[in-house]
Amino acid sequence: MHRALSISEILTIIFKWALAAGAPKRRLVAFALVCKTWKDPALDERWRVYRDIEGLFRTLPYGPKGQWLNGPDGSFQYRWNTFVAPYELAVMRSYAVRLRDLTLRDSIGLPIMRDIAEKCAFYGSQLLPNLRTLRIDHPDVQADPAQVLPFLMTENLRRIIFMLDEMSLWLSSSRGLQYLADLVSELAPMLEDLRFTLYETPTWDWRAHYDPVPLVGTAFQLPQLRLFQSHLPVQLSDLLLLGELPRLEKVDVTLCNASQNIDDLSVVPAVRQVFPALRVLRISGPSLPHCIRFLDVLREHSLQSLEVEAYDAGPTNAVEIESILQCAGRTSDPASFLSLIISTRDQGRPDYTVNISSLRCHLFKCPNLRKLEIGTVITVDGTDAELEEMAQVWPKIQRLWLGNWPYVDYTHFTIHGLRAFSRHCLELECLSVAVNADIQDGDHDVEMEESSSPLTYLNLGNSSVGDPHPVIKLLDSMFPELYTLNVEDVARLANDPWKIVRDELHLIMTSQDY
Repeated sequence: MHRALSISEILTIIFKWALAAGAPKRRLVAFALVCKTWKDPALDERWRVYRDIEGLFRTLPYGPKGQWLNGPDGSFQYRWNTFVAPYELAVMRSYAVRLRDLTLRDSIGLPIMRDIAEKCAFYGSQLLPNLRTLRIDHPDVQADPAQVLPFLMTENLRRIIFMLDEMSLWLSSSRGLQYLADLVSELAPMLEDLRFTLYETPTWDWRAHYDPVPLVGTAFQLPQLRLFQSHLPVQLSDLLLLGELPRLEKVDVTLCNASQNIDDLSVVPAVRQVFPALRVLRISGPSLPHCIRFLDVLREHSLQSLEVEAYDAGPTNAVEIESILQCAGRTSDPASFLSLIISTRDQGRPDYTVNISSLRCHLFKCPNLRKLEIGTVITVDGTDAELEEMAQVWPKIQRLWLGNWPYVDYTHFTIHGLRAFSRHCLELECLSVAVNADIQDGDHDVEMEESSSPLTYLNLGNSSVGDPHPVIKLLDSMFPELYTLNVEDVARLANDPWKIVRDELHLIMTSQDY
């Protein structure tokens, strides 16, 4: 049966559709004001998400007025000093109660918001009672969090995002972010989403030079928290405190470059399970060993997705990759494990391999795997028969990345082994593997099952090739949607047959477009 919609619900759907189609919000509200029935749904949609607090201030008859004053420490501070009558606050609050998603962007906005919220509290009401998402962008030290946050935290608040950079004054405060996190825990105990995001500098990764302070203290208690993100480097002790939260499902953290993350694991409980509800984990550290030490704490888990990143340029080795594969394989629910991503900034000759038997041991038991990306200079070794086995156990794989630039010298795969992905992996879009493509004309005429593989990106790294024409025919028959082929034969750079393969496949693809 179909549910009958009220006029307000119908109009809300119309306004959402109009805004999504690009209708200017001001014109929409002006049009809605013509009809009283349309007014509230239109205003609700107009004020639901607000990226600039000045719009709320402009609802006051004369707008906010203030002056710059000399602070006690010699700095300039902005003080809002406009008198607001109760009826004026009522007008502002009629708009403020509609806010669900608010961003405070500048240092002036925070003190003004604090002063207005104080006046609302004086008259027995909250300024933002229905706020669910709060973003604080580059908070200024003059806006003391102990003075600002109490007026912004409400029982309906579910998400707080602090957007910081290396110059953020709250970040350099002597009390540090531990005080801030504990304050949030005290004021918003029903919070479900807490994030500390950073604006990254493209020319300098300052995480490696950051002197970490404790992010959360023993008073940090958020029993309803489901997502925690900190791009600010944290210590191992912070993660262990987070591991006690019973409902935490998603964690995205950056580890600091400190010796305790490598050596001091004595604080890890011997029997207590940490992160009992964790499903999605993204962990970034200066090197893979930093991340692996934390992964060892997880023991058995029920993750759906695991992403490990090393943000410093440094060498990696097969033992580290094996350790991460082993951690992923400790899942207590193999059918729910969907994604493993490893990314590093290692450079140099790819002189180490991982055998496909390691994947069989740890991950072949995960039948619904969607992504396996080993973004290092590794080469995965194996045979075509093992590729066939892999394709059969992972029929839903979408991205299979076995090394950033694999070398054919370290593997026994041939181009014929790719037939397995064409036959069995009907969702595969991206593939990286090194193969021997030195085949003779006629080798491609082997009878194949009809394929509907959507593969569009193929990275063969350094793969050998002889006559390009049978390779062209074989690739076109296996992957008819192939758009990008990234490959090079280092031994034959002077007259690279792969260039002929790429050019011919490009012509085939462009001709199909017409």
